[in-house]
Amino acid sequence: MTDERNKKQIEKQNGKENGKQEKMSRSGRYRTKPVTREEKLQYYKDYYLLPTIIVLLVLALAVSLVKSIFFDRTESALSVVVMAYQQPDTESLSESLRDYLEIEDEDQTVSFSMLMPDEMQSSMALTTWIAASSVDLLIMDPDAFHQYAQGGYLAELQELLDEELLKQLQPDLKEEQIAKTDEAGEVIGYEKTGYFGIGLSYDEEKSVYTQGGDDLILAVVVNTEKTENVLKAIPFFLNQ
Repeated sequence: MTDERNKKQIEKQNGKENGKQEKMSRSGRYRTKPVTREEKLQYYKDYYLLPTIIVLLVLALAVSLVKSIFFDRTESALSVVVMAYQQPDTESLSESLRDYLEIEDEDQTVSFSMLMPDEMQSSMALTTWIAASSVDLLIMDPDAFHQYAQGGYLAELQELLDEELLKQLQPDLKEEQIAKTDEAGEVIGYEKTGYFGIGLSYDEEKSVYTQGGDDLILAVVVNTEKTENVLKAIPFFLNQ
């Protein structure tokens, strides 16, 4: 009697296992519609999880694109990049320069960005920003100024500033040459000599720049599209 009962239990257990095997393929995926909660969850993971993730990513991208095209109407009024070891209070400077330029439109931004000199990532970032016309003014240490002036990235101040301001700045104007290079990028001569920068000092306690000094140099990016704001902003950095 006991043997017969054990035999029935074994047959019942085998029946359950066979039922599971009928529902499951060798890969673990269901051949028939899942019934239990666990089966439904596994079925969703197997067949619908990846498509759901893809759809959500596409929707997020579409929303971001629509937002940038139709709702994000901010534009840069002036962009300043500081490439120096001295780290100014950029938030305070942005607010002060915005007030100085009398920019009240909230959709127009005045920004300061910080880059560390002597770093390949900084050089690549700045070159990319300049190529995209995303930088208007640069504040640099002398080595960076020398590099970007010779590379032709900076505007000649004689062509930009009026004679009165040039005369006032004369003691602090920084002269450089634009280099000519061969196909390998080696300097083979110089095309032009001119004034491409203004010597500055930074007062950390007051968070202001002032005219004069050899540690920092203010320069205008050659392809700026905001010449009017640039000319209005230069006296701000001279503390005038």
